Amino acid sequence: MKRLYILGTMGSGKTTLAKEISKRLKIKEYDLDDIYWKRKFDIRRDEKERSQVVKKLIKKKTWIIEGVYSSWGVEDILARATHVIMLDLPFYVLWHRIIKRYLARRGMHREKLSGVLALLKYVWLYKRRGPHEGYHEHMSLIQKSKAKVFHITNQKEKKIFLTALRSM
Repeated sequence: MKRLYILGTMGSGKTTLAKEISKRLKIKEYDLDDIYWKRKFDIRRDEKERSQVVKKLIKKKTWIIEGVYSSWGVEDILARATHVIMLDLPFYVLWHRIIKRYLARRGMHREKLSGVLALLKYVWLYKRRGPHEGYHEHMSLIQKSKAKVFHITNQKEKKIFLTALRSM
């Protein structure tokens, strides 16, 4: 694995998995949130700047990129990725994780309940949207990619993947 792209909706475990793989493979991981935001969840980069950052990043020999965005950068990332991991966990797991994360962060960040409710709504609609949005758009983009795809739908599959990673 040289260039790995991890995607899935909020709460699916993209960041955690990217860090685990990064540690095992000794490959730097990048979060698309850090490219989207100049200052996390406050000041956005414009689309041109985001695209430039992504294009520079994907030229590297190795990387792990994780994020859920599909309106910018994803096609470029998928064109260079050697492997893709789609995290597709059950709805109730996603909701539980988002609420748990909010409760853990309440005192540390400026995260507001309204923001968490917006995330929960996004997760609720992720698979329910039309063919060119959310989950369906991600799956369509992945299918066009030449990368080897791993579709992980539960914790057991994630553990099997991480165990198999040692022999890849």
